[in-house]
Amino acid sequence: MYFRTALFWFLICGTTIGVIGQSTPAHSAKNKWLDTEGLYYLDNKQNLNDLWALIITRYGRPVPAKENDPDAPTKPGLHILDQHFKFITYTVTKNQVSFETEKINGRSFRFHGRVHRVTDADFTNLPALYGQLVETNGSTLKIKKVRFGRAVIY
Repeated sequence: MYFRTALFWFLICGTTIGVIGQSTPAHSAKNKWLDTEGLYYLDNKQNLNDLWALIITRYGRPVPAKENDPDAPTKPGLHILDQHFKFITYTVTKNQVSFETEKINGRSFRFHGRVHRVTDADFTNLPALYGQLVETNGSTLKIKKVRFGRAVIY
């Protein structure tokens, strides 16, 4: 009986200590995921003078409005001018991003890419998404390599 009680308390205390000791990596993984959340813009050289924005969030909630860009979109999905292509599916890990949008007037998008870290004059280690964007418009497919850069508040 004493052996069972001692074993029970050892397992309880040992499990609790193990969980406490492992909380930091789980927290770090969460932070890395959250690091990729936010507003991205298609590289200026690729957007053909249209505003292409991408919002990625973990739970599909809108992002807060940007102080320096109050007209920027906040709802998750791909935004092209005034059209909002909601995600049908999307997956984000610390290294990869993929999504598929709903159709609007026969037009939809798929993206699969990798998360890279970039540095500009004012910011270091910003996430940028490099990958392949597939646009389907009726029976027409357009495939191109794209870069979405993270929007920042100055």
